[in-house]
Amino acid sequence: MEEEFLWIQRIRQGETDYFHRLYQKHHQRLFSLCWRFVRSAQDAEEQLQEIFLKILQKLDRFEARSSFSTWAYRLATNHMINFINRGRRDETSLEDAPETSACETDHELAMALRKAVAQLPDGFRKVFILHDQEGFRHEEIADILGCSAATSRSQLCRARLALRDKLKPLMQERSYETR
Repeated sequence: MEEEFLWIQRIRQGETDYFHRLYQKHHQRLFSLCWRFVRSAQDAEEQLQEIFLKILQKLDRFEARSSFSTWAYRLATNHMINFINRGRRDETSLEDAPETSACETDHELAMALRKAVAQLPDGFRKVFILHDQEGFRHEEIADILGCSAATSRSQLCRARLALRDKLKPLMQERSYETR
């Protein structure tokens, strides 16, 4: 963390080589976040570039009240929400998808889960992606989304219940197949 603060100070002084270090350290997780919103490698890469441009433009506003990664995720999450709200979201095939979990081996279930997550209300979807897919703690999610940790927990619970309801028919169907 202290190393990142040093890099940020150097970037602010005009030493742009340090921005490349920030990019190298954070681009994979931010790309994953982008991809989870748009499900397109090409769109995710384009949005990632826009996010890093915003990070560079707004780096003077970073006050180190939270970690750089939390600040960057907040910026990236807000950017992706705005991008989706502008209606530029494209669906893609499984071949473009980065590996995410063991359940990806079951393509039908994976596709159903992706579709169900995409249909969640914005708040539920954001918390579900950040917690269950990106691995953030509720306190970190609260910082990223500007809500309380209790709100994050509540929205995650509701997201999981909604997903369970949406996936229940498929799961019941699959339990008959395995008997």
